[in-house]
Amino acid sequence: MPDSSKVGSDEKLKRSPTKAMVRSLVLPGWGQFYSGKKVKGTLVAAAEVGSVVAFFVRRDQINREIRPVGQAPKRNFYLLSTIGIVFYSVVDAFVDAHLDNFDWGELSYSPTSRAMFFGIRRSF
Repeated sequence: MPDSSKVGSDEKLKRSPTKAMVRSLVLPGWGQFYSGKKVKGTLVAAAEVGSVVAFFVRRDQINREIRPVGQAPKRNFYLLSTIGIVFYSVVDAFVDAHLDNFDWGELSYSPTSRAMFFGIRRSF
């Protein structure tokens, strides 16, 4: 395995999708940062932290509400949103790391002056 400090400009650092997935599960946005997606990692981390904070704030509001006897409290939407954001974060980190290792080749396009369409040529 090559040392990351000695990786040349032509050689791309291989990132493990499993490591990205686990990192994203452990700490919000860590898997996205590992895959090199810093903006997405920041947004995911902010969404997860915000959702967790909203969950606890809403839980306290529900506990302080005065309800008639036998009436159940409202469902906590923020618990489901936190689970959804964590799920998205884990899957996104895995897919980003997996596609990072994919050789996309070189995409180029050449618009023509007489047509409204343009062609894309993929070379290997």
